[in-house]
Amino acid sequence: KPLFGGNQVLSFQPVSDKQAGQTVTLDVTADSGLSTFTFDSNDSTVVSFAGNVATALKVGQVTITATPRVDQTITFMDIADQNVQSTSFELNATASSGLPVRFTVISGTSATVESNGTVTIAGAGVTTIRASQDGNGSYNPAPTVEKTLTVTQVPQTITFNALSNVSLSAGTLALSANASSGLAVSFA
Repeated sequence: KPLFGGNQVLSFQPVSDKQAGQTVTLDVTADSGLSTFTFDSNDSTVVSFAGNVATALKVGQVTITATPRVDQTITFMDIADQNVQSTSFELNATASSGLPVRFTVISGTSATVESNGTVTIAGAGVTTIRASQDGNGSYNPAPTVEKTLTVTQVPQTITFNALSNVSLSAGTLALSANASSGLAVSFA
């Protein structure tokens, strides 16, 4: 059925007999305005399909079925910057078809992502994540959408205790400083 519901009429060009190895471009129109179709047959050993091109594989007779498919889009929300101590979080993306969106990392190593959208921070840097939806019998694959995740280091401060006045003959002076991160402080 078309997107608006109800019946629709498909017009399928006649397909002449073909010899094994020959191809034919299938021409189908729908009065609903849908223009993309998937094709199937009652015997996949006799004919194969690549888009709207059918290839005869061997001698036989088949019935070809055209199914209209609707375009879909993905809405992928921007990803807020994180820091290396951020907890795992979920990405927010939806397909206009309502089908599940799949996520993959396409560049960067600052985070990993599960196909369901759970992101785990792995270190500082920039990672690009792709949202995709492959479609099904009713929907075409959606154009992919990519978003960037920036992961920063956590800022820290150093507390350096004041030095007292001492003479040169006082010897070694003990210095005291600590970092808010708990990491060791070095002096130069």
